[in-house]
Amino acid sequence: MAGDWAAVDVGRDPAAWARLLRRAYVRAADGARPSTIVRPLVADSWARCARAGLEIDGVAPRFDDGEQADRALKAHPLQAYLTLLSEMLVGVARYAHQIALVADAEGLVLWADGHEPTLALAERINLAPGASWHEADAGTNAIGTALALDRAVQIFSAEHYRERLHGWSSAAAPVRDPDTGERVGAVALAGPYRAAHPHGFSLVAATASVIEDRMELAAIRRRETLTGEFLRRVLPRSRGRSALVDRDGRVLAASPGAWLGSRVRIGSGGVPLPPPHAPVHVEPLNGGEGFLLSDVADAPGPPVLRLSALGADRATAWVDGRRLRLSLRHSELLVALALHPDGLDEDALARAVYGHPVKAVTVRAEISRLRKVLGPALRTRPYRLVADVRADFLWQSHPDLRRGALLPASHAPAVVAARCRLAEPPAMAS
Repeated sequence: MAGDWAAVDVGRDPAAWARLLRRAYVRAADGARPSTIVRPLVADSWARCARAGLEIDGVAPRFDDGEQADRALKAHPLQAYLTLLSEMLVGVARYAHQIALVADAEGLVLWADGHEPTLALAERINLAPGASWHEADAGTNAIGTALALDRAVQIFSAEHYRERLHGWSSAAAPVRDPDTGERVGAVALAGPYRAAHPHGFSLVAATASVIEDRMELAAIRRRETLTGEFLRRVLPRSRGRSALVDRDGRVLAASPGAWLGSRVRIGSGGVPLPPPHAPVHVEPLNGGEGFLLSDVADAPGPPVLRLSALGADRATAWVDGRRLRLSLRHSELLVALALHPDGLDEDALARAVYGHPVKAVTVRAEISRLRKVLGPALRTRPYRLVADVRADFLWQSHPDLRRGALLPASHAPAVVAARCRLAEPPAMAS
């Protein structure tokens, strides 16, 4: 039940309720004890704002025009759930003359969508991406107060600490990552107070709950995938001490069980730090979603990467016996890297594969996609293969093993040059 956390009841006239709250607000601003019609959570928030020295005039501070907020959103855990947010909140917001919002754990608004005229009104009070709605910056409001109390709340009209917000009503709910227990942000609905409805409170609370369920399911799938990769790599190679650690430093599996305890420290680069009692070898798994930690003495050797690229338009690869399906572009990238065991920087790899300069993001995107299937055998800075590479096109001393031209459908300069070299007849002994 919403209880005291929702601000309006079904059937209550919002205009009349706003007038009553306004009178209570004015009396409290004059120094009187808050009226009994003021909910305790609101009175407590007013007291926090007053102790912080927050003025009742003004609006939330806005730190940028939205560009930095947009970049922050792309790296934020809730970015993956924007489609879900749109499905659950934006349609309702447009119909009800409201807007839907996402804020980070500090109350910085990262995203807003909904009823266009209301979005324009919200801009006037800085209820927009790039503005801080932390309670210490914006006073009592749904986003900031929900984060302060760590639960869903609805704030209506004169319940807001700042007077310029008295024409508004909003509901917000915090979102926690069930895998880490950390609060990652909040979701909200806001609009003119006459559009306020208790269903708005229920809807944001339900949306936050659904997101947390989806995050938990994603975490379970990540752990299952990491555990499978850990077992696939460790069981055939070593009987020594090893452990599977997630990106937050939690030990998901270990042999022996108590080797590393339940958690290891994560360094500034996002890589686990070695325990003080034993040096370890650290190997990223699944693009950094987790890490394989092994005793240095028991660290596994480099993976075996087999490449077959002769007589086929696309290469076939096997990593430690696991067959990979490659696109032509990924085939070209692997051939180019196999031909340059010391590695290639971004520009050199672009010339080898594309034949001309391309945007850095193009190369990085292709490498990122390739790493998802290849794993830690592909490293960066420079781009290189960290593996025991066994490729049919590298067996130049065994011409009888050549089964055709190297990637005949490819026009990548590195592939074309290697194809021509392989086509030359072997030199005759003198």
